[in-house]
Amino acid sequence: MNLKAIRSITLQNKILIFVATILVSVAAIVSVTTLQSAYQHSNLQLTERFTTAQKVLTYKLTNDSQVLRNSLENAAKDFNIKQLVASGLEDPESLRIAILNQQRRIGADFTVVYDQQLSVILNTSESNDKLNATDYVSNELHLRTINNQVYLVTAVGLKFLEQQPAYDGWILMGINLNNLIDDSVQTLTGFSIDAFNQQQHLLSATSDNAPIDSSNLMNLPSIDSEQLTKIDIAGKSHIAYRFQITQNQPPIEFVFSIASESAFLDFFQLAFQLVIEIIIALIFALLLSAYLSKNITKPLRALASVAKRIQQGDYQSPIPEFPTIEVRSLSQAFRGMQEGIQQREAEINQLAYYDSLTDLPNRNSFVRQLQHKVENFPAQKFSVLMLDLDRFKDINDTIGHNFGDLLLKQIACRIESLK
Repeated sequence: MNLKAIRSITLQNKILIFVATILVSVAAIVSVTTLQSAYQHSNLQLTERFTTAQKVLTYKLTNDSQVLRNSLENAAKDFNIKQLVASGLEDPESLRIAILNQQRRIGADFTVVYDQQLSVILNTSESNDKLNATDYVSNELHLRTINNQVYLVTAVGLKFLEQQPAYDGWILMGINLNNLIDDSVQTLTGFSIDAFNQQQHLLSATSDNAPIDSSNLMNLPSIDSEQLTKIDIAGKSHIAYRFQITQNQPPIEFVFSIASESAFLDFFQLAFQLVIEIIIALIFALLLSAYLSKNITKPLRALASVAKRIQQGDYQSPIPEFPTIEVRSLSQAFRGMQEGIQQREAEINQLAYYDSLTDLPNRNSFVRQLQHKVENFPAQKFSVLMLDLDRFKDINDTIGHNFGDLLLKQIACRIESLK
């Protein structure tokens, strides 16, 4: 195409070329920016969800631990329990029955009773794991792996005489985390929850009870990173997040996981869909530009003239009608804008010069009318009447401002009737 041909391009073609260039550039910029921003936002939002869920789980387990501790402290102060512990070696069956009743009432899964030398008097569990009660007497959250299960464990000291400084024994109880982390917790956090130690998978709370590929979960990055990791579980892509709640040794680690399609959009699919939509939008935009370049210039000038008259304060000028639907809509919009401005000016005038409660002219209206009479009719005499309501404050204070407002409205109506 030579220089002469370029100069002879019609205005319509120039508009089309310009619009096409702008649209393609904008579409490319918007596509890249949108995808990057959406991906970053989704990752940030998902990380915040994982962090919040970790806090929720920690808070729940800490609260459960405190409830267990409070129940144990009450049991340790029970006189019958003290007597049975003191005579536990002579009457172990009575102690067992009493402890099982306490255990059932508290909702624990096992109980261990110790004497002053930390020797076991009673153990309601079937485990042979040796637990030192003094390791679990602090107010911290304690988790322990027993028989391939995770337990929340708490212990309190027991004194036969409350005044004595030393403990005469200890009571330790544990609750299986399977009873604490159930479907309701999974629903609350929004993630599937799993727990592991260094050797095995210990706990699973999922929405669909699907089988867990524990090898993938156990190979997640260590607790120090706490990062989002994409893994496959049961043949589906998931996002997982690994963390610790306590500093138990050996460590017990938790994993939150969620299906990728539930976590955020597949951005490759989103990119393809976005490109298709942009191409379709470009085609329609070019067709619309070609149509508008032929027909919109004349009616736009007419509407621009109307807009200038509206800008100058002329709200009564008629707005012409056009046969084209798009321009007709624009014309109607101008008409609506014109009517809206008139209505808003009337409302502004009402708010500025009339009281909103009584609809009587307010102070501004009085000043304006007084100034008008003084400036335009200096020789004309007129009077100013001042009206006051006695004990009106008493009415507001005794029977309320609503009744005071009603009284003002009634007085306004009577004043209006004097016209």
